[in-house]
Amino acid sequence: MTNDPRNAVLRLLLADIRDAFAKEGGAPVANMFAEKVAVEIASADMVKALIAIEGRPWAERGKNGKRGKPLTPKKLAQMLKPLAIAPDHLGSGTSVRGYKLWQFEEAFSRYLPPERSLSSRRIQELAEWCSHQAYWHYSKNALDAGALDAELRAILRKEVSPWHVEIELERVLTSSRLSAFPIERGRFPT
Repeated sequence: MTNDPRNAVLRLLLADIRDAFAKEGGAPVANMFAEKVAVEIASADMVKALIAIEGRPWAERGKNGKRGKPLTPKKLAQMLKPLAIAPDHLGSGTSVRGYKLWQFEEAFSRYLPPERSLSSRRIQELAEWCSHQAYWHYSKNALDAGALDAELRAILRKEVSPWHVEIELERVLTSSRLSAFPIERGRFPT
């Protein structure tokens, strides 16, 4: 892809589609590719997910990319055609058409930077930090109000892509609940 503005829009579209698959699959796309997870999204649902993203042009795509009507399944298919990605039947014996994650593997790896996700070690460090904070620094009422979750989200926003914050938050909280490691004083995230 050259520096043509249409290619910038296509990269943005691919990034947003990757995010939609990550949200649908509940994990970073790279993990789903590695584990051969089959994720499918109907064309209409993909369009809804894209239109719902604030600050993106999908809610007002018109002819030749000018302001106009929202993105449609047909327009999405046209935009993906140069990448040889087309909607296909989802499931057997159904007329619903959509996209399968595997169709995007080459395009994601070729045109997008790698996803930022936390290592298992970093997840464990944050889980230990959460356990420590919950025990020593927060009252039950503050924990119930989500104060620790908010602080953890703020840390995650600095370390992962915005669309992965909730995914990584869930990984940390799950690890924190399962943690068998003793709390170590002085180990705080930076």
